[in-house]
Amino acid sequence: MEAIFLALVAMVSFGIASFIYKVASPHIDPHSLVVATYGFAFILALTYWSVQPTKEITTLGIFYSFLAALFAMVGMLAYVTALKHGMVSIVVPLRNLSLTVSVILAILLLAERLTWVKVLGILLACVAIVLLSV
Repeated sequence: MEAIFLALVAMVSFGIASFIYKVASPHIDPHSLVVATYGFAFILALTYWSVQPTKEITTLGIFYSFLAALFAMVGMLAYVTALKHGMVSIVVPLRNLSLTVSVILAILLLAERLTWVKVLGILLACVAIVLLSV
């Protein structure tokens, strides 16, 4: 149940952040917005991390952190630039189709089960994005 609650907190937080990126876009270029956002996020994350009692760090963990940061940065730059030039009601739903990429990768690489319900969920997510984007 904790995972569901935290996922809902993430959903609301990312939704609010997307709105704020759009509101900020007339006042700052996309590249500067991403640098400032990640800079502030680094300071907040470092502060939070520093007060945690246990830390688990491995070389492989650092490598995966780098890969995640690389893809997150490319995605964020593309996303914020798209928000600057496009409509929130189109850009945000398209960006959120990333969930289908995650599910497909989990099925292919993490051996998570592909069920008809998941297939239906992916198809309905795609239909929802199309309907939200028109």
